[in-house]
Amino acid sequence: MGKKKREPELTELRAAVENYLRRADPGLQDSNNCSYETVECAIEGYSKLVNSDPNIISNDDFQFLFSLVRITSTKSEKQYDDKIELLDKCHLRESQELRTLLENGNRDHRPIGMFTIRGYLLLPTHISDDAARNFISLCVEVYEHISANETEEALRVLDNGLKRNDHKGIGEAMVSELFHCIDPQTFPILNGNMGNGRLVYDALGLKPKLKSFYPKNYVSNVRVLREYREEHFPGLS
Repeated sequence: MGKKKREPELTELRAAVENYLRRADPGLQDSNNCSYETVECAIEGYSKLVNSDPNIISNDDFQFLFSLVRITSTKSEKQYDDKIELLDKCHLRESQELRTLLENGNRDHRPIGMFTIRGYLLLPTHISDDAARNFISLCVEVYEHISANETEEALRVLDNGLKRNDHKGIGEAMVSELFHCIDPQTFPILNGNMGNGRLVYDALGLKPKLKSFYPKNYVSNVRVLREYREEHFPGLS
């Protein structure tokens, strides 16, 4: 696509991104989407496992957690059935709170999942148990800092964890989608697939500090957007 053809698209995108960045309301996310509540509830459940018996965490747990942010079917009821089936296979199967959230979401016809990929229910079965365990442990540690209003420490922990790269097979799309649901104010969705993540930076006239969209670069690229927000909309970060 030529530069001139992209200008209207980027102008529209810039307006949308700036509107997002200038809003400080913690409830700015789609509060009706069940992903936010279920991800938070799942991370709290995994926090107990990480602190008591982390070795039992496996790929079944990552598949369940990841399914909470992914659209797994065109039919709402089937989506909830998919997630409850994965819950039954993971180590949070005894969580009545999670089960109730999913059952009530289905009953109330609430949307769940925000992202899709080519083909529904294409979940990451290739992730090793070790990678799943390391990534979920990282999610828990970051979540604990976010809950304590320690945003900078959360970013530092996440940056170190992603650069450690002990969660092979978990790409930036997976990283940013899950962390966005943990804290949408801090973690934007940066999916480099087909250049879509880069468009946000192009629209704002920014350059990522690290151009390639890989998990190890995620926090550096998050900071570029945070710095832009602090400069143009002070007091909102």
